[in-house]
Amino acid sequence: MGAPAKPPGLLASWPVAYLFIYLFIYLFIYLFIWPAYLFIYLASGLLMLLCFALLQALMESPFSIGYYSSEPSMRDYKGGIYNPPKCGTAYVGDHAVLLVG
Repeated sequence: MGAPAKPPGLLASWPVAYLFIYLFIYLFIYLFIWPAYLFIYLASGLLMLLCFALLQALMESPFSIGYYSSEPSMRDYKGGIYNPPKCGTAYVGDHAVLLVG
């Protein structure tokens, strides 16, 4: 007689290496890619809420902001969003601006 026949099904038709590759890709997406997209989605939603809150506050009344303009990179500022190299450090603001809507 010969060797016993393999049972039909998925495991009989796919080599085991393909199953490991599929499992690796699935786990990589589930553990690394999906949390990154979820973080970006949540962060963009929070940023949108912050922008709406700022616009709502401007519609009700003007308010003031302060910033530190003695940073050397501020001298070359031309326009747009200013992101200083030492962003987040504890500087005392030396300029004040009144925002009105």
